[in-house]
Amino acid sequence: MADGLIDVKIDGRMVKELEGYLQRFPDRAPGLAADALNRAGTAGRMAMVDRIAQTHFVEESAVKKTVKITTASASRLSVHIRSIGAVLRLGNFNVTQGLDRLVHVQILRGGAAKPWRHAFTGRMQNVTKGGKFAVYTRVGKERLPIKQEMGPAIPSMLHKEEDQAHVEFIAQGTFLDRLMRGFDLLEKSK
Repeated sequence: MADGLIDVKIDGRMVKELEGYLQRFPDRAPGLAADALNRAGTAGRMAMVDRIAQTHFVEESAVKKTVKITTASASRLSVHIRSIGAVLRLGNFNVTQGLDRLVHVQILRGGAAKPWRHAFTGRMQNVTKGGKFAVYTRVGKERLPIKQEMGPAIPSMLHKEEDQAHVEFIAQGTFLDRLMRGFDLLEKSK
């Protein structure tokens, strides 16, 4: 993974495994493969969103906004699923303020809430209508300026090899399933 970029690629190497079908339908096969790859890209995006939402305290809609799919065509049989995004405000995660007046932030589901020393929570009313909930710390000993604390970026949340392998497995399974369905429909219509 390079600088906030997740790249899950499904390309024509799987199409080569199905050469028997391709030889029977040479004119229709690239279009079917492109349709199957595009469906696999959508399934891979949903698997990515689900995996991140299962392991982190982040909303699915925030993850979906960062995921882009480069679709396939009959002439270019590859799909790229990319998640590109900046760091998130700590206010997007599970933030509580305990009786000890410490702010506790929990980013991972199942993980412990970590105390954030010298922090406080608030809403900046002038930023947007209603304001955004965030965690702040003071920069110096004075009252101002304050600094908004940030958490990890969404692309870095899918950094484990098994998570990426899971997304690729779902996408590849969907690709093969959709491709076989398309060929079956072609044989029935013949």
